[in-house]
Parts: sequence; C-alpha cells; structure tokens
Amino acid sequence: MMSSDQIAPLAYYSYSYPKMLAEVLLVLAGHPSSFFVPAPSERPTSLRTSPALSRHLHPGEEQALNQLAQLAHNYTTIKEWAKRIQEQARQGVLEEALRKGKGKAVEVPDTYTSTLAGSILSVLRDYELLLVEVETDVLRLDEGLVQDDMGYVPLSILLAKFSVWQGPLAGLKSLVDTLSQSNWTPGMLLDHLIKLSDNGNSRLSTMYRSLHDSLLRLFLTHLVTFLLSGIAPTSSTPTSPSIAIDAGSDPLSPQHRVYTLNTDLFPESIASETRESILYVGRVAATLKREGRSLPKTMVDELRRVIMSAEELDDGLERAIQRTREEVGEWLWKHVLTGPQVAEALKSL
Repeated sequence: MMSSDQIAPLAYYSYSYPKMLAEVLLVLAGHPSSFFVPAPSERPTSLRTSPALSRHLHPGEEQALNQLAQLAHNYTTIKEWAKRIQEQARQGVLEEALRKGKGKAVEVPDTYTSTLAGSILSVLRDYELLLVEVETDVLRLDEGLVQDDMGYVPLSILLAKFSVWQGPLAGLKSLVDTLSQSNWTPGMLLDHLIKLSDNGNSRLSTMYRSLHDSLLRLFLTHLVTFLLSGIAPTSSTPTSPSIAIDAGSDPLSPQHRVYTLNTDLFPESIASETRESILYVGRVAATLKREGRSLPKTMVDELRRVIMSAEELDDGLERAIQRTREEVGEWLWKHVLTGPQVAEALKSL
C-alpha cells in the first residue's frame, strides 16, 4: 500500500495512473489503503477519500472515488460478517461434539444463519469475478476500458463497471447489520427474506430469493427427517436443530409419546392446519420407528421428492403436506390399523 506522502505526486499526474488504479482495485477487493479513511471515525459506516488525496481532486472525481469506496466498505463488511458466522458455527459444532451433551451450552450461530452466511459468500463470488475481469482487462489494455497505452482508465468507466453492485451490496450490508442487532430464529429469517424478495428490483429480488431458497432447502430437509423418518430428539440445539421434539410420555396414556413442533424453525407463513398435518404424519413415522418399523421405501422416496420440490412455504408446501397426509393415512388404515387397533389409534393420533 502507498503512504500519504505518495498521494500528491500520483494525484498530480492523474488519478487513473496505473499505480493509483491498482490501489483503487485493491480497495475494491477489500484491502486497506491510505487513500481512504473510515467515516465517521467512530463506528464507521463507509469509506471516504482521505483529505491528503481529496484536495488534489476535482469534486466529480472525489465523488466517484467515494462511491467506489462505499462499494468496497459494504463488500468488506458483508464478507467479514459471513466469514465470522461460519467460523463461529464451525467452532460451535466442535465444542458441542466435545461436550457430548455435558456442561453449559455455548451460544453460537444456528445452522440456518451459518447456511445464510455461506449463501451470501456465494453471491459475493460474482462481485469478485467482476473484479478479476476488470483487472484482466486493464492488464491486456482492453480498448473498452483502457483509454491509452499508459493504462489511463477514467473513473466514470470504472464506476459504471461496478454500478450494478451498488444495490445488491447495499442490500446485503443492510441485511447483515439487521441480523447483527438482534437474535433471529430460522423461521423469522425465512419470513424476512421472502419479504425482501418482494420488491420491484429484479436483481435484488433474484438475490434475496436465492438466499431464501438455500434456507428453504434446509428447512425442508429437517421437515422430511421428522415427517417421513420419525426422527425427533428430546432437544434441539443451534448446531443440530430439529423440526419436532420428543416431549416424553403422554401423562394420559403413558404407552404413547408426546411430540411437539419446534416453533422457532417455523415461518409464520405456514398455516396452523399445515402444522397440524406435519405433526400427525410425523407422529405416525415416529411411532413406527419406535416399534422398529417404517413407512414403505417407495412411498417415502416419492413423498420426499414431492416435499423437497415445494418452492413456497404457503400454498406449495401446503399441497405437498396434504398429499403426504392422505397417502400416509391411507397406508396406515390399510396396513396397520385393523380391528381393535382402530379404536386405540383414534385415541393416540
């Protein structure tokens, strides 16, 4: 990086002088630079051109550099958050494995938040690819970017190249700031992302929808685990969440178990009728599992495909769950509930 005493000579020759351009590209890639300073100095929300450089610039040039610096700040903040969440989640998994259920649980990001962090990093890779493309075009003196043999690149062209990322990076910065300020349940995250995707900007809508879909696939995977395999542990942890919890023996009928849904994982968009059907089918699968039995594999495979293909958590999932309940219910009455078992089943289910 360049020191402050190097700024004036570079600015004097041109802000687009190759070394100056290289410094700007490094900043866009998330590296610090003496050309830019945090603003405000306490709890910064952006980067601004340093006074040592700005006094040599035309106001338009300074404005363009500040816009690029804001992009760089947003990118760096987002990536640092996502990396930190992933590392904390990784440490949480290791600590939970070492504890093996003993000792006080350590507060760590839940699986859904760490999955979101990974999806955000995937979005940022497209920004990083654009940065590599621009650097490549500069090195090969691409005529659409470089204006002369000296490597002159107008700030206006550089800004235009990255302008498509102003909205997405600002949106992601706002998202990670919001998530950092309070605790969000997985259900709240799913609801928030689908709300964000409902806007008039197609690029932002597509981005938020891709983030939502990554969490949706995780939710549906957890859902199928209980719904078709009957897996319901006695507790749910941030690193090992469960859709349903085995709450123990039924006080009114000790030979049966009580299962409850983990409401933290459920978005508000999932209707109460759908939740009741999930609990009904999952209770059937869990009861069979305790008896060393299971639903037919062909049925499980088909219903898993139907559920995992749901693209919405309201109508799409509702139809998938309704079909699952009908097929499991029909199989139950044909193959399990016969004679005296029917009356007993009506009591327990």
